[in-house]
Amino acid sequence: MERMLREYEENGIQMQEFEVTTDSGKTHVVRKPVPQEPTFEQLLEVLKQEYLKLIRDAKDLGDEEDVLRIQTEYRTKKQELEAEQIEGE
Repeated sequence: MERMLREYEENGIQMQEFEVTTDSGKTHVVRKPVPQEPTFEQLLEVLKQEYLKLIRDAKDLGDEEDVLRIQTEYRTKKQELEAEQIEGE
């Protein structure tokens, strides 16, 4: 447990402490990582993986028209995300 906490600290992950009381009345201090927003690169990777799965499924079904539609949809979504990223900077 201590090793894991050290790794979190070394990687810059913030920890949140709070007290938990058990049914028997004992109180313990618990530390959990603070949830972090995904990076832009992580969002793009998730998008890419989801669309790759859709493309593989369409290819397995032999639907080339669907493959092309999904590829076009992926490129559009990626461009939209990139545009949002540029606007947010």
